[in-house]
Amino acid sequence: MTNQTPLLSLDYTPKLPGKADYGIGCIGAGQIVNQAHLPAYRKAGFRVLAITDANRQAAEDTAKKFGIPRVCGTVEELLAIPEIDIADIAVPAVSNPELSAQALAAGKHVLAQKPMAETLAAAERMAANAHAAKRKLAVNHQMRWSPSVRAASDLLKRGLLGELVEFSLQIQIRTNWGAWPWLQALPYGELYYHTIHHIDTIRGWFREPSRIYASLANFPGSGCSGPTRSYMLFNYPGFLRGSILVNHHSSAPEEDLIAKFTIDGTEGRCEGLLGLLLNYPTGRSDLLRFSHQRLTPNGHVEMELEGRWFPDAFIGPMSSLMDAITNNTEPETSGDDILGTLRLLDAVLTSHETGQAVNLR
Repeated sequence: MTNQTPLLSLDYTPKLPGKADYGIGCIGAGQIVNQAHLPAYRKAGFRVLAITDANRQAAEDTAKKFGIPRVCGTVEELLAIPEIDIADIAVPAVSNPELSAQALAAGKHVLAQKPMAETLAAAERMAANAHAAKRKLAVNHQMRWSPSVRAASDLLKRGLLGELVEFSLQIQIRTNWGAWPWLQALPYGELYYHTIHHIDTIRGWFREPSRIYASLANFPGSGCSGPTRSYMLFNYPGFLRGSILVNHHSSAPEEDLIAKFTIDGTEGRCEGLLGLLLNYPTGRSDLLRFSHQRLTPNGHVEMELEGRWFPDAFIGPMSSLMDAITNNTEPETSGDDILGTLRLLDAVLTSHETGQAVNLR
């Protein structure tokens, strides 16, 4: 039996910061900026003052599309604008360490696209640079703010599932890797630019596992030099365990493709649909199904959630950074926090390359 009437109000939509008028300068005018960053910032009413890109025409076109008042020929020109408080860096991660160092040296706070860096050592230098400059560094792990993920986070925060025992995240989709030729050449491009979302989300929910096992695999004819399929097992102290299964080459019909997660506890269960991945980049609505021994004794509640991962979730990391600047706190996805995600990614690679589970505690 399905009850379409919500039994509880979930807190999952991205919140606007207390002070939202910080000046933003965008470094990068590529697909993700046009599809998600700038639509989200326009929806939130954020002040984007300038943009730059190695491709001047791309920056010009993006500025015209989104009403950005100034196009800069260089990163240095953009960082020299006094009214810019935040450098929003959205380029391949190999450039994040250098660009964030420039921005921090210019006195700007930084929001860097994920992955924070392509090596843990480079990410650690980024975090150290931010502390030395006394500026905030956040990483745009916006999946934490996607509707179904954030709704599940609210259930977890309120303890409505009871003691946690099991989780799974299953992605069986079809991805056109030709849209990112630079990514196809990377040895672990899928892991660093896609599955890192799922690893970070699991850290956001459950923090650090005690043990992980991972097996990654290629797919014939994918055009990618590295693996595009992954299987991971997570163990935590106590009763909690979980898994990630990712396959970007499903031969299932469109209606049978899968992008979902489940979390089970001693008192309740939730299942979330990640609508973006079933119709990328347009996406479709996220769904959340919730069952509880006491609240839904004869079935479950199913909710179609407001907003989309693209672009709405991109409001979250920028809002969190703005609040951190205002209150001198740390953003939710601070550089220091995301070092944990990269350490877990390193453990995944170690497990895959050795064929052994890795102990993390």
